[in-house]
Amino acid sequence: FCLSRGLGDVYKRQIYLLASHLGYEMLKDRSRKKWTEFLIRMFIGILVIFLVKVLLEDLLGTRPSRRMVNLSYVVDTFLVNLVVLFGCVVVDLVVVVDDPLAEVICSRRNSQLFVFGVANILTGIVNLSMKTIYASDLVAFGVLFLYMLLVCGFAYFVA
Repeated sequence: FCLSRGLGDVYKRQIYLLASHLGYEMLKDRSRKKWTEFLIRMFIGILVIFLVKVLLEDLLGTRPSRRMVNLSYVVDTFLVNLVVLFGCVVVDLVVVVDDPLAEVICSRRNSQLFVFGVANILTGIVNLSMKTIYASDLVAFGVLFLYMLLVCGFAYFVA
């Protein structure tokens, strides 16, 4: 650890450590009841992190900055990824009876390069079909949602 590197590297390390710990927790063997308890704890964690985000952004006025990698950016990044992971595990818990992460992990394990290629082609189609920089927030959200739905659906059902 070197202080001359700046806070950006410290915050990037924090993102890595948080993600590593979450990954460690996700890979534990659990029964369906234990997964439900884990999801409740995860939801409470999401609420706490959201409150920290509100505190940082609204009360202290620090906006997330990817360029500066400030604390607000770290909290924002972790919150977004935690919500997505929470949603995936909830859906997997409802759909799959045995292991909540089995289907998502297995559907991606053997076809990552193929799915990556399809995602790149879809990105090219989106970029060629519209001026993304001029899209309204609603249109951008719709395009991203459809893009994510297509890529994840492809990974799950086709690949």
